[in-house]
Amino acid sequence: MTHRCLASPGALAVVITVVSLAWVPAAGQAPSSAAKATAAAKTKGTAFRTPWGDPDLQGIWNISTITPLERPKELAGKQFFSEEEAAALEEKATRGQFVDRPLRTGDPGTYNQFWMDSGTRVVPTRRTSLIVDPPDGRIPPLTAEGQKKVAAMRRLPSDGPFDSWLDIDTGERCITDGLPVLPFAYNNNFHILQTPEHLRVGRCALT
Repeated sequence: MTHRCLASPGALAVVITVVSLAWVPAAGQAPSSAAKATAAAKTKGTAFRTPWGDPDLQGIWNISTITPLERPKELAGKQFFSEEEAAALEEKATRGQFVDRPLRTGDPGTYNQFWMDSGTRVVPTRRTSLIVDPPDGRIPPLTAEGQKKVAAMRRLPSDGPFDSWLDIDTGERCITDGLPVLPFAYNNNFHILQTPEHLRVGRCALT
């Protein structure tokens, strides 16, 4: 198993997201009785806790999904896809999973589709957006105070100094920025390690 850590997207204030999380044991690792019990509890949707009583988040998780973060405007007022609509979207995503578009003239290209891991499935609830609150499935506008904070955050990286790697934002240094909450273009696997005092999240590629 190889781990390649990348920046995790930041959490969105006042927005609740729902993501399809699938727990899988590490390759070549026989699950213990405790792990089997935990996996069974997760499958049944029942509560599962660590030996010290906290919610048990340990394991390897995947958050790939083709369900968009915000509900598309053309789907305004529609909270759920029908079974037929979801199946059609998943079939289209599967067909285009590894299909590369021709490069534009002068474009050197970057990652091709082989490296992309956005998923081929909508979330099990068939919601039309990951955002479930507000009910319209859209990110609410920032308050005046929120706008000021965002503007201040955007000024910091460009101001420098850039005398060492410590001056670079954690995202640019490929350090996970907190809990995984949103799917990314690739490496949507997360390894969560937990102790009574700490919770460590590593974004990783599994090979």
